[in-house]
Amino acid sequence: ESASGRGSDEALLKRWRLILDGEHVSARTMEGLVTLIASAPRITCRRGEVLVKQGSEERRVFFILSGKVCSRSSPGEKLDVRQGGDMMGARSFFDNGNRGATTTL
Repeated sequence: ESASGRGSDEALLKRWRLILDGEHVSARTMEGLVTLIASAPRITCRRGEVLVKQGSEERRVFFILSGKVCSRSSPGEKLDVRQGGDMMGARSFFDNGNRGATTTL
């Protein structure tokens, strides 16, 4: 999932190319990433809105195109902050596990 337009897609791809540079990622894998980002549905969230709840069986991966999201395992305990260019939710997606934290904008 993502939350913005084409210019953000290009910025996100540029960042992921830098992250994956030197990781021996094939051109085919990069093509797949380009296709994934270009075809992902866009969502827009409001400040304070819950994106995923801790313990849910949610399996989506999110590419944050703009703004920031904050993950907490309990009220007041900040675990992580993600921002434009970051990916969120890969652990639950790949491990087929429940969400480990509640994430809000």
